[in-house]
Amino acid sequence: MKHIISLGLLFFTLTAQAQSQNQNWWSIDYIYNDFKYEEPGAMSEEGGLPGLRLELGMAFSSWLGLSIKGDYVSGNLTYDGATTGGTPVTTITKDRIWSYGSRLHFIADPLTFSVGWAKRYLYNNLVVSYRREQTYNYTPISVTYNSTPVYLTLEYRKFISGVNLTHKSDVDPARKDVTLNQDTGRGYSVEVGYNIPASPIQTRLSLQYSRWDIEQSDVQNDNVDDLVEPKNKTQELTFGIGLIF
Repeated sequence: MKHIISLGLLFFTLTAQAQSQNQNWWSIDYIYNDFKYEEPGAMSEEGGLPGLRLELGMAFSSWLGLSIKGDYVSGNLTYDGATTGGTPVTTITKDRIWSYGSRLHFIADPLTFSVGWAKRYLYNNLVVSYRREQTYNYTPISVTYNSTPVYLTLEYRKFISGVNLTHKSDVDPARKDVTLNQDTGRGYSVEVGYNIPASPIQTRLSLQYSRWDIEQSDVQNDNVDDLVEPKNKTQELTFGIGLIF
């Protein structure tokens, strides 16, 4: 909550300054996420998730800017794993992912250095079993090389905390829902894009590869078993096409 309040105050203060200088822009992109989640030796989920990306950017001077960005994708994935009792199963799941955050940008053309705060939320419904809600909080640290119309962004995602809410009561009333803490991990992404120059609207094409490597959670009991969220990795290849206003 402290992070959100601080970002909100910073956002409104800087927005007022940027509006006075008339240096705002915003963009909307259609995105398609080729998603794969894996718990090595246990299970995997993969498939395509379409969605939208919205971003608002503000430049306050030739060297300082701020952006706020949010992604939403949803769809069906193929689950290959086992039930709680260990029976092998392959099924179709229902999934959606929210990602949002804010970044400060320090510009030294052709390079831009950025740092901020972000959150990623995954809702995973196994349909034949139970639901799972996964939240990551992290600090994105990135550098962008801009050679108009092409740009390249390298980002390291410093993991702050992770929480996995597992709805075990979905499969057995004797079980309770458990919150598993995953506080160790790392992430990174690489994005290349092409901005097609035009006035007043530009077209953007982008391709991003991102990865999360998260360590095993703590242990919690659901009234029947001791549970743990295993070490896991997520890989996403996201194509985007959008407009910049």
